[in-house]
Order: sequence, then C-alpha cells, then structure tokens
Amino acid sequence: RARERWREEKLVELMIRDVFAGMSADQALKRASQRAVAIVKELFVEEEFTPNAASTIAKKGSSRPLIDTGRLRQSIKGEVVKDRKRLAGEEVL
Repeated sequence: RARERWREEKLVELMIRDVFAGMSADQALKRASQRAVAIVKELFVEEEFTPNAASTIAKKGSSRPLIDTGRLRQSIKGEVVKDRKRLAGEEVL
C-alpha cells in the first residue's frame, strides 16, 4: 500500500495545487515533506523485505529487517532546506 501511495501522491502536483489554493510555497513544501515522511515510515512496516539471517534473528529476536528498536523509523524527519550550500554540506547529510 505505501508503494502505491508514493506513486499516487505525486507530491509536486499536490504542492502546486496547495499553492493555487492559497497556501504559501513554504507551507506547501512542508506539507509535502510531511507526506513523504509518512509514506517512508509506512514502507518500514508494509514492505516485504527478505527476512533476517538466522544469526540476526537469534541476536535481536525478530526476523523483520530494519526494525529492531524502532529508532531508525522514528528518526526519519522531513526538512525544507532553502540554503543550497547547507543542502550540499555535511550539516544536512
């Protein structure tokens, strides 16, 4: 479902619609960022990944890849960056 939602959302089109509906460009970008984050987080739960190796399952107690404590999924955040120098720098990456 999350993969289909990613394709269906068409974030750029939604941003354009938001702006034409009276939303500022900054608000539309922030909203698109929030949508993208929600979809990526859904992928963690819904995607069919190859199960972990037996040794990994024994270590963490789960066959679900990418989910151990949930910290990775929880750490996904969206950010609208206006400064191109900052975007290319280590601060954002």
